[in-house]
Amino acid sequence: MATVLRLMTAEELLLLPDDGVQRELIRGVLTEDMPPGFEHGAVENRIGRLLGNFVDDHELGEVLSGDLGFVLERSPDTVRGPDVAWVSAGRVEGRLAGFAALAPDLVVQVKSPSNSNLEMADRALM
Repeated sequence: MATVLRLMTAEELLLLPDDGVQRELIRGVLTEDMPPGFEHGAVENRIGRLLGNFVDDHELGEVLSGDLGFVLERSPDTVRGPDVAWVSAGRVEGRLAGFAALAPDLVVQVKSPSNSNLEMADRALM
């Protein structure tokens, strides 16, 4: 008997508990990762701060961090959470609830020791 894989939607992902586990959807399939370590967070923060200062000084949009979700594909859904993202001015009006249904103009992903080169290449292509 064949097993049928049930794909998850972005809306279902948003309803999961906030329990510290980092989750993403890759073409409808739920992935889970442990939170990154101290060094990863320090690098992510520094990049976000430097980029954010530049973007703010020149009123270029919004720099976001903290693995927030962006819906990149639908049917099946892909929701990725980059370490740091920049969305140019005028692409997002006000504050959004839930996941943003747009691709950022720039994404920064800090490679952790647990990330394979293949995984990083896949993230770059999304």
